[in-house]
Amino acid sequence: MASPNTKVFSKTLSKTDAKKRLAIPTKSMDSLPSFNRNHAIEIDLIYGSSTWPVQYTISKNGSNKRPSFTSGWPTFVACNGLERGDKISLYKVGSSLYRVEVDKAVDGSPSNQHGARPSPLLPLNRETNLSGLAADGAGTSQLDAGGEACYK
Repeated sequence: MASPNTKVFSKTLSKTDAKKRLAIPTKSMDSLPSFNRNHAIEIDLIYGSSTWPVQYTISKNGSNKRPSFTSGWPTFVACNGLERGDKISLYKVGSSLYRVEVDKAVDGSPSNQHGARPSPLLPLNRETNLSGLAADGAGTSQLDAGGEACYK
């Protein structure tokens, strides 16, 4: 297992990664939670000041294992404005807690945005730092591509 804040993997997002699910490099499975006879586990991704729940799943194609982030991943992508060509890096923080860094592709070249600033949108389904909301606590709501709401 990886020690805290150890890099798990980096990858440039493909069209499928940015729209449906994130294919995880198989060699990174040792740094992610064990499935223990399950095919899916919920993990949390930290980006900016928000925590995002995603399903880490495994499917088999013959004898090949195919790990991926599925449910929750499209919401994370849409709410944080990720696109094909962006590079993400995943770091282990705790047993099921991972920090995401993003290098946004701008005209084909990364612009180095590492999640140090708050996410542009916050998820509705998690406790989160609401300091970016209006003084009355109400934020502007926006639906992601999957119809789930995020706060601006």
